[in-house]
Amino acid sequence: MSKLIVKTPIPHTDYYNAIRKIYGVAFHPKFIFKQIQFLFHFKKRDWQFLFTYGIRAIRRVRQHIFNLTKQQSNQIFTPITSRSDHQR
Repeated sequence: MSKLIVKTPIPHTDYYNAIRKIYGVAFHPKFIFKQIQFLFHFKKRDWQFLFTYGIRAIRRVRQHIFNLTKQQSNQIFTPITSRSDHQR
């Protein structure tokens, strides 16, 4: 997820910005507010889901965003070489 491995017709920066925007929804104040409102229904399974999967999901989204920003700041792209160029 941190590095593009296929050729795309769009620039890499546009791709990374789009992915960051998608993941940014999870930290948007409106989304968080709606989730808090939903939890005030006080259903036991909602709270169980929050503590079981919510923390794990937040960690993964943060890691994906970190990987994208790290990759975008490095801007290191390794050239693709054929197998015959490699020594065995």
